[in-house]
Amino acid sequence: SQSLSPPSGSLAYSLLSTSSEHDPPSTSGCSSDQSARVQTQKELMKSIKELKLRLPAERKTKGHSSTLNALKYALQCVKQVRANREYYHQWSVEECHGCSLDLSTFTFEELDNITSEYTLKNTDTFSMAVSFLSGKVVYVSPQGSSVLRCKPECLQGSVFSELLAPQDVSTFYSGTAPCRLPSWASCIGSASPVDCTQEKSMFCRISADRKHGCEMRYYPFRLTPYQLTLRDSDAAEP
Repeated sequence: SQSLSPPSGSLAYSLLSTSSEHDPPSTSGCSSDQSARVQTQKELMKSIKELKLRLPAERKTKGHSSTLNALKYALQCVKQVRANREYYHQWSVEECHGCSLDLSTFTFEELDNITSEYTLKNTDTFSMAVSFLSGKVVYVSPQGSSVLRCKPECLQGSVFSELLAPQDVSTFYSGTAPCRLPSWASCIGSASPVDCTQEKSMFCRISADRKHGCEMRYYPFRLTPYQLTLRDSDAAEP
């Protein structure tokens, strides 16, 4: 398991103590430089204060620096935003090249019945469906919560990229572009195993435990993604 590496003590200290607006006036002819440093310090402290205000409650941990938590959370957000941009840019480029998706439609009950055949035989395996549109988890097989060591409500409806180690977000997005995914229907339900030449796995670290603030514990998993359309049992459209 791995979590974000905190900035070194010297770096964190230098960010907060480079100068002070109470420093005595410079007598070396560098008053303009001193003024610039004071202004930079003010802007830095203002930004950190705002970060602390926006820090989610689950990220506020007793015994840890709130400034450090805020900076680490900001870094994670930056990485996720960058990965999102790369992902949707890649998707738009593929759409321009006439990409057509072969999506098979399943109800949640059908998905649950099919995946249970695999997960019951492999206790360290679980299935999860993530929406292309919202990025949220819309389905997770019953044993998913036990494998991830969390409560079921921690998974359902959560943004999947927020469960990933920040270093692995771009890996997940680059490996799940719609045009690159094999149809799930083509790889199941046949008497003999289907040779899914497009099937590719990736390794990502996942954590659904938000109780420990910045001290996240991530567990490595091999993900094998497919594409499909899910619909409610009584819905006419997917």
